Amino acid sequence: MSPDIGIDLPDGTKIRTDDTSSLSLMLMNGTIDDISGKQSYTVGATANDGQKKTVLQGIALAMNEISSTGSGATVHGMVKMTNLGPEGPKPTFAPIPGSLGPQGTYPVNIALEPVDRITFRWEVGSKIDFTNPYVIIENDKKKIIATSPITPISTEVSIKNSLMKLQPGQRYAWRFASNEKGKYLGKSRKFNFSILSIPKKKTFNEDLAKLKTMKISDDGKLFLSAQLYFSYKMYDKMVECLLQLWDKNKTDVIKKELFMAYQRMGQTKEAMKYQ
Repeated sequence: MSPDIGIDLPDGTKIRTDDTSSLSLMLMNGTIDDISGKQSYTVGATANDGQKKTVLQGIALAMNEISSTGSGATVHGMVKMTNLGPEGPKPTFAPIPGSLGPQGTYPVNIALEPVDRITFRWEVGSKIDFTNPYVIIENDKKKIIATSPITPISTEVSIKNSLMKLQPGQRYAWRFASNEKGKYLGKSRKFNFSILSIPKKKTFNEDLAKLKTMKISDDGKLFLSAQLYFSYKMYDKMVECLLQLWDKNKTDVIKKELFMAYQRMGQTKEAMKYQ
């Protein structure tokens, strides 16, 4: 069998390996079962309890959420295996309502690791119909904590964290507005983001370190990394992993997860490519 990434396997699927083959199975509870040598494995069977297991807390959370949305793997996701199993539900598309100002593309509905600066981006070709336009950053109490002027043809602006003073575990939003004599008027819709809390950052690093030590293919690690990023709402990083896999392996699971990640970031044009 030729290995594949991100294939769904229903309960009852029987798998056998010989002396020259090995594979890893990602279960819905976040457990990674490793199989190698002359072994037999039945998906969903309690008889598999003797297999070598690795548990990644973040991936367990991701698989539960993906399953509940109906937009991802609904059975046991494979890290390496052949093309088996049903397709699963088709994703649905909900367009984002129109609003004043261009559509933001980054950061939107994602969690970020603490950084020195953030480059705020919006759709190329968008028209900014504001007098003296600015990007403004607000905390969760809607207080403006930083601002930066832009031009009507700008597509991004970079702001240092020394100006914003973003704190771990806190939520923020950015938007467009007109600066009229020091007052910010005609505000656009807001684009939310957050900074990973210190405990979540610690758990994330532990899961990531454990994943790197697993004896699976590089593509397998990419697939598991995508699930890990999903659980921490780091959808931009999730997309980076999945796009590398999509170029090699256009499986239904990867397609649905790309759709979901882009949709959650508000990038509807990109999401439509994977509908």
